[in-house]
Amino acid sequence: QRRRIAVPGDIELLSIGVQEPETMQYLTPSISCVTVPPNVDKQAMSIMIRILQEHPEEPLHLELEPLIQLRESFTLPSPL
Repeated sequence: QRRRIAVPGDIELLSIGVQEPETMQYLTPSISCVTVPPNVDKQAMSIMIRILQEHPEEPLHLELEPLIQLRESFTLPSPL
C-alpha cells in the first residue's frame, strides 16, 4: 500500500507450499495459496527407495491433489 502497487492489478501474489495456509487470510490483501498434501515428502522418499531397490523399467509417478485457496491477491484470467 505504501508503494501504491495494486494487488491484484499491478501484480498478483500466489504462495506455494505454505505450512499454515489459514494464516494467509489475515494479511492485507489476503494471499492466495497452493498447499501440497501432507506427507508428500514421505511418499516421494518411498518412491525413490523403490526405484533404487527394484530398478523398474516403467517410470513411477505420484499424483498430488493440491489445496488451492484463491483470495484477494490473485484473480483468474477472463475467458476468451
